Amino acid sequence: MLEGRPVCSPFRDGDEQAWSLIEPVLAREGVEAEVKANRLDARPDGWRVLWRDESVCPVCGQPCKRAALPQDGEVVYVGDGYSDRCASLAADRVFATRGLARYLDAEGATYEPFDDFLDVRDSLAG
Repeated sequence: MLEGRPVCSPFRDGDEQAWSLIEPVLAREGVEAEVKANRLDARPDGWRVLWRDESVCPVCGQPCKRAALPQDGEVVYVGDGYSDRCASLAADRVFATRGLARYLDAEGATYEPFDDFLDVRDSLAG
């Protein structure tokens, strides 16, 4: 499924999932993949996001996900929102939904729409 392909969906927004939610699902499904994501610190007063990288991107001028992309090989990027914009434009192949899909439409950028990760899996397998 994902073996041998760098698939990037490093999460940045507080309302998106973070590594601590992804790790058990990947382990359960037997998927070995490098995931670059933020972590969550669960506290009695709520969850706190622990950002993995706050450096400013030279392309968009904001702390974004572009720096987390691999420098070599084909990059497959899966995203859905504002924080995925800059990195998606640097990827070789993009799967987009919701806000990211609307943004890429407006930019005239190529992407593959998806409803869930099964769509992404099937497209990568095909």
